[in-house]
Amino acid sequence: MSDIARLTVALHANSAQFVSELRRSQQQAGRWKVDISKAFKIAAAASAAAATGLTVALSVVYKEQSALIDQTAKFADRIGVSTEALSQLRYAAELTGVGSKDLDMAMQRMTRRIAEAAQGSGEAAPALKQMGIDAKELGRLTPDKQLHVLADAFKGVESQSERVRLAFKLFDS
Repeated sequence: MSDIARLTVALHANSAQFVSELRRSQQQAGRWKVDISKAFKIAAAASAAAATGLTVALSVVYKEQSALIDQTAKFADRIGVSTEALSQLRYAAELTGVGSKDLDMAMQRMTRRIAEAAQGSGEAAPALKQMGIDAKELGRLTPDKQLHVLADAFKGVESQSERVRLAFKLFDS
């Protein structure tokens, strides 16, 4: 066989193998394309689900925070203190382990008892007098300022047991 004939046969055989390999590569690329497409669809669905879940979670947090803010504002108005001052007091109460609910109850009792003492009655009147506090002047202050006055007055009470007794007259039942 001549060189040209052998070259032609070799080229034809090589090109057939090349075409075969090219088809196999195209098939693999097609399968890869399908796999990638599936993966992207799954990722898109997961992202959409995560976004929906995040939206729902944020909505719940927003509603809870809105309710808490509303409750704080209403309570602050009820006892006559600013929302900011009440929030600061609640934060301090949480830091000391008292808790917001206990603080709110104590503030409500203190406010009522100081108002009674300012009118000359109630169980806090003798306690305030003993600490050297004018109940009428104290009654003119906002509850957060009343707490400051009381804190200063408690410093002057020598006995711990007497401080506890006086505190019960002002804050507890």
